[in-house]
Amino acid sequence: MNAIMSRDRVAQLPWGLVLAFALSWMLTLPAPSSAILPASSDGVSAEGLGAMALSALLFLAWPQPLSAFLLRRKPFVALCAGALVAFLIGHLAGAAAPVIGEQTAAALSFAVFLLTAFCQVAMLLGCLLRIVRLDFVSCALTLILWQFGIAVLRTLSLFIDSGLVTPFAFALVPILLNRYDRSPRGALPTYDPRAAAKTPNGRTGHQKAEKGQRPVPYRLFAIYALVVFAIYLLHSLAGEPFVSFFFIGEFIAVALMLVAVAASKRFLPIQMLYRSSLVFLELSVVGFALLNPIGSWLAVTALDVSYVLFATFFFTILCNVLQRVEANPIRMFALECAIEYSAAIAGALASRLVTHETLTVSLVLLAAVIALAFVLFSTDDDYRSGWGTAKPTRGYMDPLRYLENLADACASISMQYSLSRRESDVLLLLAQQKTVPQIADELFVSQATVKSHTNSIYKKLQVHSRKELLAFIDIKPGSERASETAQRSP
Repeated sequence: MNAIMSRDRVAQLPWGLVLAFALSWMLTLPAPSSAILPASSDGVSAEGLGAMALSALLFLAWPQPLSAFLLRRKPFVALCAGALVAFLIGHLAGAAAPVIGEQTAAALSFAVFLLTAFCQVAMLLGCLLRIVRLDFVSCALTLILWQFGIAVLRTLSLFIDSGLVTPFAFALVPILLNRYDRSPRGALPTYDPRAAAKTPNGRTGHQKAEKGQRPVPYRLFAIYALVVFAIYLLHSLAGEPFVSFFFIGEFIAVALMLVAVAASKRFLPIQMLYRSSLVFLELSVVGFALLNPIGSWLAVTALDVSYVLFATFFFTILCNVLQRVEANPIRMFALECAIEYSAAIAGALASRLVTHETLTVSLVLLAAVIALAFVLFSTDDDYRSGWGTAKPTRGYMDPLRYLENLADACASISMQYSLSRRESDVLLLLAQQKTVPQIADELFVSQATVKSHTNSIYKKLQVHSRKELLAFIDIKPGSERASETAQRSP
């Protein structure tokens, strides 16, 4: 295997966290088609999404006090246990209505409904706050496995009553998160969201926001809201039996991502996910416009492929932004949940305005808006500026793409392989083919320190010599390109 999907890296991925995240996601958004039904088989309705959106707003308004339920073991377990008990009581309330009265049973069911929605959002945020601690590559691979887990769970949901899945998830998720927190991977985070909650303004990060800069990646959230809106609108236009095969598109998307990652030697093709999701989303619109069963089936499949690709891209970028820009992760993820639930409801309601006569015009307009938004909302500066959270700073290199400039390439390697600041400096000087004494003089450190940093870089990049390191960066020893680039590099 290559350095990205090495055996050691795959073995160290948080599999328990992946399962917990998949179960939490299934509770909040089982399937796009289920959100438009007054009472779906998955137990989620437009009212349920509305309640979860309000719950997300609570976390958005009070992230510090509510973070105790998400990052501390006992309160979070107690919250999930209470939700499980309330869920069971709510199911018994209907049968006990003749004894306790219709009004009392209705009030009890409503209270259970709100508590369950709050706990579902809490479980989802708890998983996200642990995923953001991972380094870039591990985060992306974890999110790909998360999509695979969702595909498997949705396939099993065709054969298992969803009423059995909910109490099982409420019981299993806190156990999985507790086990992850006690593991070495959970105990040694690269980024700790608790530090953000303890600061006076609840913000932390590496790149400070200056006056007039926005702490929210508004471009990223805007395009995500549009994608979710389009997904739910188009899914609602597809009738049975097309929506019953939504898991096929998810398996296809996961396979495409794994093939792309396996084919990458140094860098994750993160921008490929963004562009590919646009292609599949536009293909889905074209499929619906064909107005025939085959076109509708292909459209639903392409729609789910597009959503999986973009969701993986979105959360990978969002976690990366939270690690390098000052922003409260709890508040940011709560905002994401509120936006997603609201956009899902809006898309489902908008589908009711589309008639058979206006279907073609609506699809053409939607395709044009999506294409325009994908082009305008994403620029090359977005990757350097944190998608609108801060202006591009001089010398701040793009951490996601391999560019011709040597400094950009080394910055990208440092981000994706979690090199420390000093290791990044040493890497750049090694790439410029400077000797150990030269590096020591330039960084004002001892030669032993340089050798220690070099060995650490070799270990993280899984190379064994300077020659392999230069090959990893795609530099030939003594080449004119390397010498010219070294002169241009700071």
